[in-house]
Amino acid sequence: YGTDKSVYNKSSKHQHSYTPIYNILLNHFKDKNINIAELGVAQSASLRMFREYFKNANLYIFDNNNYLIEESKKFQLNKVSYFELDVENKTDIKNLFEKNNIFYDLIIDDTSHLFKHQINIIEETHKFLNKNGLLIIEDIFVKKKNYRENLYYEKLKHLKNEFSEIFFCKCDHKYNYSGF
Repeated sequence: YGTDKSVYNKSSKHQHSYTPIYNILLNHFKDKNINIAELGVAQSASLRMFREYFKNANLYIFDNNNYLIEESKKFQLNKVSYFELDVENKTDIKNLFEKNNIFYDLIIDDTSHLFKHQINIIEETHKFLNKNGLLIIEDIFVKKKNYRENLYYEKLKHLKNEFSEIFFCKCDHKYNYSGF
């Protein structure tokens, strides 16, 4: 589908090695009727991949760009709902998730990749995870000073007891590529 989550997509300007890790982490969800929130739709590549992989899931897509949402709707994928969301604004995140009142087995953030936005998302969406649900933040720029692992732990220490595990998974691969 052209997702940048795979190193095998040579046409993407970014190539990450998330798909093998996702297969390990998410395989137990594969055939279940679960709720998945993906924040950030871009060109719908990962949405289409997830739609095929999680055949029975309800997919909830959030993005701040209404044009991208409308383009994504053209794929007419089953069991997909779309919402406009600005991750800059914690109140918007809180209000939309409360209004929807949906609990998720998986929440994936693939939005702006900015530290502040990632923290906003974690703080406001974790309350909507089912027991044993996963909250995944993609693209943490560990080589940048303001994205060091200890800064995440420090900023989120008030939520430490809300999660059974918190860990960083570095997905280096010899074919990884990003223009950043």
